[in-house]
Amino acid sequence: MGSRRLRAFLVEIALAAMPALPACCPSPDVSSATKTADTRDLSLVPAIKPCIDHDACDSLCMKLLARDGVANVYELYFDECRIVSAHDTYLDLSMKYYEPIECEAGRRTDGCAAPAKIRAASAGAAYFVAQARLEAEAVHAFARMIRELRAHGAPSSLITRASKAREDEIRHARVVARMARDAGGSVEPVAAPPMHVRDLRAVAIENMIEGCVRETHAAAVVTHQALATRSATWASIARDEIDHAALAADAAAWMHARLGPSARRAIDRARANAIDELIAHARPFARALFAA
Repeated sequence: MGSRRLRAFLVEIALAAMPALPACCPSPDVSSATKTADTRDLSLVPAIKPCIDHDACDSLCMKLLARDGVANVYELYFDECRIVSAHDTYLDLSMKYYEPIECEAGRRTDGCAAPAKIRAASAGAAYFVAQARLEAEAVHAFARMIRELRAHGAPSSLITRASKAREDEIRHARVVARMARDAGGSVEPVAAPPMHVRDLRAVAIENMIEGCVRETHAAAVVTHQALATRSATWASIARDEIDHAALAADAAAWMHARLGPSARRAIDRARANAIDELIAHARPFARALFAA
């Protein structure tokens, strides 16, 4: 599917989703609680001291929530976690917390470091920080794609398009990082992963997962954002992401013709697993995009 047909397809999906989805990332359900910490409890003392001395209370709030049976406390984000009253033997803490919704999307490459937990002023800021990090990772992913396409003798047209995609992602990373900072988030640099050239089978599997599935999903998400916000910035990013998804499809076709049946079956399994993962994480457009 070329860029023009893919763009029309994604616009159709994005328009259909607009009544049900917000312009950016869905707002998470925020929970509120008041908890009491016993200052004589030795298991809490390491978390109590920084809370009292530096107003750094997240660790203490996590421990208190875990005691009450809240699952996956170390995955939570806190809009508020603070002491509201202090007494001789206990502290009262107020907290507001939520589980992040994974609606950001983009292309990564094997070897990228596991991201650190995001610290941001709000759920919206956290979204922009996560998306900015993915845009920066995509710069490295396309740099590696260029190297590996050259090494495996790909047509110059694919290499030229991959080089343009890398330049696009550099621009996207700057733009979205600025959005993140404006929203109260902090964006850290993304270190380049190892860039050794892999065999064509490994390259094709990554391209299928990160390009044909994740990049296509990213194009749908940003197309929806552009239509919902009427933002020229998002519209420009959406056009680029659609081109990147079309590049992934064309690269997949070129590699498919050069691989044997066993490798092709592995690629098909990788595609199915990547789609299942997107749908399982309630990604907004995954089911519509990849419906059989």
